[in-house]
Amino acid sequence: LTTDSFLACLSYALTTEKEEVMGLLLGDISQNNDGSLVSTIVGISILERSDKRKDRVEISPEQLTCASKEAEILSQDLGYNIRVIGWFHSHPHITVLPSHVDVRTQASYQMLDPGFIGLIFSCFNNDESSNRGRIEVIAFQSMEINQNNNNNNKNNSYMQDVIQTKFEQIDVPLNIVRTPIISPRLLEKIASIQDILYDEEKRAYDSSIGINDNEENENNNNGQSNIINNMHPLELVHNSAVYEKALCRLLEYGCSPLFTYFNQRIHKNINLIENLKLQKKLLEQAIEKESVEI
Repeated sequence: LTTDSFLACLSYALTTEKEEVMGLLLGDISQNNDGSLVSTIVGISILERSDKRKDRVEISPEQLTCASKEAEILSQDLGYNIRVIGWFHSHPHITVLPSHVDVRTQASYQMLDPGFIGLIFSCFNNDESSNRGRIEVIAFQSMEINQNNNNNNKNNSYMQDVIQTKFEQIDVPLNIVRTPIISPRLLEKIASIQDILYDEEKRAYDSSIGINDNEENENNNNGQSNIINNMHPLELVHNSAVYEKALCRLLEYGCSPLFTYFNQRIHKNINLIENLKLQKKLLEQAIEKESVEI
């Protein structure tokens, strides 16, 4: 896992401590001389949540298709094959270990691609010894531990086989490979997280006041909707207050930390450039001195 991909995943995981967030991992899988597989993750695809839950996340076939298109574009930019090789999600306020739902979900993906990998980011937890915030990340796969005899029935569907089989977690060694810079595409991906979260909150607010996606453009053109006018004033005030609170939380947990991080990174890069200029000047003086002596 490259450091910039790790940063993008972690930035998304830290945007909310109430619900899980998720995305797909882009990269390639290679085989070592000993036959073992190595998954190299060089990018991510952020998925918009259709349903916010604190204990589970879901990936739709449409989202997989969109991620595959992102991988094709990334393949053209990098010059080698990139595809969807895994998924990641967050565990806010709970252990980093996968739940039985996570293990079963992972197993269903591995039936399509044996090299498919899962990452879990556990955040918003405190270390009991130091009482400081702790972030954990693991990589895992699923392994079948027993199989129901009914699985031999030819009438069983693919999903029935998955449901009737029991699986357990397998820990996968995870190495974070340092990259000297954050790639522009992942910078854009990190910035787009805020847009995705805003769209989720806006859609939830519109739904609470009775506006669906088809009505939104019409309401924007025709002024305030009749649905809003027919709502009880206290209900409208409550829904608006919840929406504004969600946007403030987005600024607090998303935009503000990112702004601080990148501002610090800019100053760090400026200092690095100044040090490199100084080293260049010293080297030029040393070369000039040697030339005069010769």
